[in-house]
Amino acid sequence: MSKFIDITGQIFGRLVVLRMAEERSTEGKARCVCQCSCGNIVTVDSQHLRRGSTRSCGCLRLETNKGPRPIHGMHKSPEYKAWAAMKSRCTNPKTVSYHRYGGRGISYDPRWGKFENFFSAMGPRPSPQHTLERVDNSKGYGPGFCVWATRKEQSRNTSTNHLLTYNEITQPLAAWAEEFGIQYDTLHGRIERNWEPSQAFTKPVGQRLSKVKITLNGKTRSLKIWCRELGISLNTMQARIRLGWPIERALTEPVGQSHGKRSEKKIHFNLQ
Repeated sequence: MSKFIDITGQIFGRLVVLRMAEERSTEGKARCVCQCSCGNIVTVDSQHLRRGSTRSCGCLRLETNKGPRPIHGMHKSPEYKAWAAMKSRCTNPKTVSYHRYGGRGISYDPRWGKFENFFSAMGPRPSPQHTLERVDNSKGYGPGFCVWATRKEQSRNTSTNHLLTYNEITQPLAAWAEEFGIQYDTLHGRIERNWEPSQAFTKPVGQRLSKVKITLNGKTRSLKIWCRELGISLNTMQARIRLGWPIERALTEPVGQSHGKRSEKKIHFNLQ
């Protein structure tokens, strides 16, 4: 049996101890009859009062949560998990991605503090591949600012994405990579090295220039062989191509005469 401590008259949070209760708890602990500031009379464990785990009759919890906990049966649903993750990355500094959201001032509409309002605006998640996304990265989460999007769609809306204009069309680099069937990292590296878009989009990946097959005047040779026959070093030829020279000019213009008169001989060629 715990030691008896009379705490009559003391105040703990919203509770004032009116008297010690005659009966102890089932564990043999002292109990107190208290009056809450809201007017309710409750009997609570003395130890809970002294430890600070009980501070009201229950009204404080209701006010903090702005009402009883909603019963919607969706706590394990993907929509609820997406909503909870949204709140966490906006408000919890311990969340791994907080620095990219709450740390940057990204927040959510106060109405979305309740899951029911979030679900009413967003509706069910279309598929397991869809996640919650903001349509404008400069704004927070809220009605009209968010959609369910796939990972691919989200990658085109990141704050680190690159926009590129080609043939009067502007779209993210990720979209160009998909359109031309080239890896994003490969295309990004080429653009960073100041490649012309047409060359960056179309040059075969993983194919060494020296082994590229070129058909010239009915003869097919590797670039290396053509260099040998035409008397141009392979390094010079590769440099010309990387600078964006057309193949015809790269093959036929004499070394050291790039500003002189070019050969007017007509040459037909094909890349293979």
